[in-house]
Amino acid sequence: MRIVFFGTPQFAVPTLQKLVENRHLVPVVVTQPDRPKGRHLKVGQSPVKELAREKKIQVLQPQTIGDKFLEEIANLKADLFVVVSYGKILPGSLLKIPRLYSLNVHASLLPKYRGASPIPNALLNQETQTGVTLMRITEQLDAGDILLQQTVPIDPQDDAVTLSEKLSHTGAEVMIQALGLIESGGAVFHPQDESQVVYTKRLKKEDGKIDWSRPAKEIEALVRALVPWPSAYTFCQGKRLQLWKVSAKQRAGYGRYGQVLKISEVEGIEVSTGEGVLALLELQPESRRRMRGAEFIAGYRLRPGDVLG
Repeated sequence: MRIVFFGTPQFAVPTLQKLVENRHLVPVVVTQPDRPKGRHLKVGQSPVKELAREKKIQVLQPQTIGDKFLEEIANLKADLFVVVSYGKILPGSLLKIPRLYSLNVHASLLPKYRGASPIPNALLNQETQTGVTLMRITEQLDAGDILLQQTVPIDPQDDAVTLSEKLSHTGAEVMIQALGLIESGGAVFHPQDESQVVYTKRLKKEDGKIDWSRPAKEIEALVRALVPWPSAYTFCQGKRLQLWKVSAKQRAGYGRYGQVLKISEVEGIEVSTGEGVLALLELQPESRRRMRGAEFIAGYRLRPGDVLG
């Protein structure tokens, strides 16, 4: 099958890899323009672009989807578009081009968690399972008819990085199944139940600010959901402190919200919350590297009774 692939981040890489391995013809990959990355803002390629170059596939990186780009894509005579976390909504003028239709891998069990942040929201809401949906793309956000879905369990230790990795590989396998159905004439699409729609919003930096009056379980879910960006944070001695790994304890807390109750090189820094105790296991002080709780304790004058936030 002749496929134009649209994708940008690491989440999209397994699907592109599977398409190539299964001998589907991918003449062109469309990805976001190169952008500055990291502390030194060095311009970097997207993970999808890196794989495409490795496989010697032509790469297009349009700033905007204009007439010239539409003509170039139309000339490819594609059977399908496959879209995985491209980063832009495709206009109707583009969706009309492939001979069949455009397919999207979405990281939730639609119609739940439509929108930009399905993985963080599943973790924030302390779901025990999520999954991937393969749907036909329409101009309405994540509202197309569903071809296949696959459930994926969420482990208690999963954060947004580990869950994204699992879902990306599941999505790649589901895409190959879908293409087999399409080629055999067995593809059957089903409409979404609009009464069950749940939308997500695009994450912002301020979403990571910890409210210590919330239960420890909710704060733990926040930390797991916002790895690696925008990351959960609080303030310690007037400076920003990012939290990368924490653990909610069953025992009751006491004292003020955010008050340091106990400092241990083994159990980390235990902090009082609105319900229960939160152990801080891996942290990152402002302008410093990530470190274990024991390293932080050794380098910073933090005492029981100090208050974070």
